[in-house]
Amino acid sequence: MQIVIRKTAWMLLLALSLLAAATGCGQGGNVDGGSAPGGGTAATDTKPSQTADKPAPEPQEPATVTFYMNGTEASFFNDTVAKIVKAQLPNITMQVIQPKGDFYEPLNNAIVSKEPLPDVIVASNGATNLLLEMKLFSDLTPLMKEAKFDFNRIRPDLTGDIKSISDSGQILLMPYDVQTAVTFYNKDLFDKFGVAYPKNGLTWDSLVDLTAKLSRVDGGIRYRGYDMLTSINFNNPYSIPFYDPVKKASALDNPGWAKILGVAKKLYEVPNNFTEAAMFDKGRDYFVKERTLAMFPIGFSFMQQSTDNKSAEGMHWDMVSLPTYPDKPQLSSQPTYHYMAITPNSKVKQAAFQIMATMMKDENVKAIARAAREPVIEIKGVEQEFGKDLDLLKGKNVSAFFYNKFAPSAGSSKYDAKIRAALIQAYRSIALDGVDVNTALRNAKEVADQAIRDMGN
Repeated sequence: MQIVIRKTAWMLLLALSLLAAATGCGQGGNVDGGSAPGGGTAATDTKPSQTADKPAPEPQEPATVTFYMNGTEASFFNDTVAKIVKAQLPNITMQVIQPKGDFYEPLNNAIVSKEPLPDVIVASNGATNLLLEMKLFSDLTPLMKEAKFDFNRIRPDLTGDIKSISDSGQILLMPYDVQTAVTFYNKDLFDKFGVAYPKNGLTWDSLVDLTAKLSRVDGGIRYRGYDMLTSINFNNPYSIPFYDPVKKASALDNPGWAKILGVAKKLYEVPNNFTEAAMFDKGRDYFVKERTLAMFPIGFSFMQQSTDNKSAEGMHWDMVSLPTYPDKPQLSSQPTYHYMAITPNSKVKQAAFQIMATMMKDENVKAIARAAREPVIEIKGVEQEFGKDLDLLKGKNVSAFFYNKFAPSAGSSKYDAKIRAALIQAYRSIALDGVDVNTALRNAKEVADQAIRDMGN
């Protein structure tokens, strides 16, 4: 099938894979990102019978909708979403655009050169602030009202975060999955050293003890029990924000950060579990490729991708729940989720929203769960569907994904990227230089606060 797409210089540099799909829709509605009718509350005042499982009748005019996303999500859209759309929305053609390199650069180049943008941006909530600054979101509220879509069907731990993004009550994002981080472990290393496999309910204190049992030098090779992924702790169970809007400064003086980095220091101080500059925050490679790391916390998509590219071939692994703190039992990280956002100048906004609404139908939520994507709508029995389509999860401890609950979202600010960068340096100084936690955080706060001032707070 011929690809029907706007001919722009930046798009010609991207890898395009065509997805034949479905949904009738006209040329899209006059939505320009302004405030929704009724102060932005239209998405939540629908009648009980008007749910996302009963979207408005689809228009009959064909439409082509372009989706911009990275490689991991492109595989999911090709394998799962395309089938849903093709079967249920036969008047829409979906096109997936993948950047070959940097995710943001092609978008920024298109903005600067005033070239047409993709219709839909697919990203995770970690990218929201930058995409928001690039003004790539439009208000979905009028489209929700038109389609009789009930936004309240979506999990409240996600809707609260999404609603906080806009100061004017707009709904800018439509989530479609949640990424639960778990603790992956290499069964081969546990067997090699005669250590019992971990179980759900692991605490950070018990993880430190387990790390000590696994960290050693054997046959001239140093094996480490556990490596920290900094982003896991950034999404902390204490819901500590990066930025304090009252003080107009970073929140790195919050005592919770000292507690979190204190655990990292304990782990790095376990004999033979230390890290080095070339290894810092690269646990992915040492877990799957080198296979000298026994445990690593991350989302399932990492393991799925490692299997697809053969780097995990022959590895015997399983997973347990993410470690928790004694005062926050069964509460892990704040939610990480993927979403779709319609760009302001899209000419096919109605068609794009039809795809979003269709993905939220009960039968399709279950299909998404079977692809090992934790759904954003809580449906009875959906946990039992999780991962059923993947041979990769057969015999695995799938309950690890559901053992803990998410912590409330701390919200976000335009300063978060700068504060995160300063906090990563605090981790580095603790891990590589042995700096004490209080000094590391004090130095990080000074750097972060200066960066905030430079941004013109």
